[in-house]
Amino acid sequence: MHMSTVVKIMTKTCFVVALAFTLAGCSWFDWLKQDNTDPRLEDAHKKLDAIATNTDIAEQQLHSVNKRLSAIEQRLLNMEGQMGNMSIMMESISLAPSEIQQQAGYSQDVEDDYLTAPEVQKPPAPAPEPPKTASSSLISPEEQYAGAYLHYQNREQDKAIRAFKAFLADNPDHDLADNAQYWIGEAYYDQKMYPEAIEAFKQVVKKYPDQNKAPAALLKIGYSYLAVDNPEQASKFLRQVVTDYPFSDLVNKAQNKLSDLQPAKPVSDAFPNGGS
Repeated sequence: MHMSTVVKIMTKTCFVVALAFTLAGCSWFDWLKQDNTDPRLEDAHKKLDAIATNTDIAEQQLHSVNKRLSAIEQRLLNMEGQMGNMSIMMESISLAPSEIQQQAGYSQDVEDDYLTAPEVQKPPAPAPEPPKTASSSLISPEEQYAGAYLHYQNREQDKAIRAFKAFLADNPDHDLADNAQYWIGEAYYDQKMYPEAIEAFKQVVKKYPDQNKAPAALLKIGYSYLAVDNPEQASKFLRQVVTDYPFSDLVNKAQNKLSDLQPAKPVSDAFPNGGS
């Protein structure tokens, strides 16, 4: 057989084989394509995608709910703290001087036995004016006031004085300003620093004459003057309680003390005719 004929035959054979493989590959690819586009499988994929989407949405909603619960919990904690501060403030506003001293464990007011009181010692230098600090701006005025009053309740008079002065420096026009000034006077009074107490109480009457602590401040001015054995000045301010604040609950206290200050009449004055 001629060589060229053999080459032609082999070429045709290779072409036929290659064509057969090509056709077979196309058929296999078409089969895979048909298998992958099975409607049931496609539907299953869609359902899985929907489940995954719903799961993501549920996780997002759960995260949002957790954030809301955390915010509510924080609000409740803040409200609890504010209620505690409000309770302290209401107590400091409503208690009369005698009730405060009884609650804190102080002895009977010095004015009740001022005639037998020991000689008044020269008071120490007053506490320095506290500097205005950045920390005070980080809390509310009510929290600042409550902290100062807690110092007073704990008998930390020097700390209370500094804290109340800081409150007044930061909040001079606050509704609790008269109370803060009053408790400065009480803190001095408790330490028997009567001149400083008198000056602090006078500031209450001068700056806040229409506020609830004004009559109490006048009464304590009278008591402070009694403590330094100055009954004339004591009488003046005790009478002012009666005349300037006739409807105050402290009027009876002022009147009782004024009666005690009246000199006792001699027995002969009761019988002007000598008993005949």
